[in-house]
Amino acid sequence: NGCTGLTAAPALPATTLAPSCYSNMFNGCTGLTAAGYIAATTSLTQSNCMTSMFAGCTHLETTHFASLGSASANIFKNNAAAVSLTIDATTPPTIASTTLTGLKATCKIFVPASAVSAYKSKQYWSARSSYIEAMPS
Repeated sequence: NGCTGLTAAPALPATTLAPSCYSNMFNGCTGLTAAGYIAATTSLTQSNCMTSMFAGCTHLETTHFASLGSASANIFKNNAAAVSLTIDATTPPTIASTTLTGLKATCKIFVPASAVSAYKSKQYWSARSSYIEAMPS
């Protein structure tokens, strides 16, 4: 939290998260340009597990998640540099209303090809439907 010299966040291999475990983890890390793969797929509704995780990372361009969840409010707050967000989940996760808030308006969201239309119609994802695309092969 608040580190300015970190340019690449490590991969986070935990698949099950506890309440608040990643909350604010990289908040304000202004030198961060890329985040390692975040493998979490379980307990993504735990209280605040990813809240504001990358908030204020003003140079963060790419992130890659196995999934996201409803406990990811403000995860990307003030990330106007974001170029791409990749989500591996084939079923669009239920996210908080502010999960995608703060991403650059033209940030591409890459999802599995078989799930593109489902993401485009899912609540909160649909606001970004013109930027949701199939993952590059």
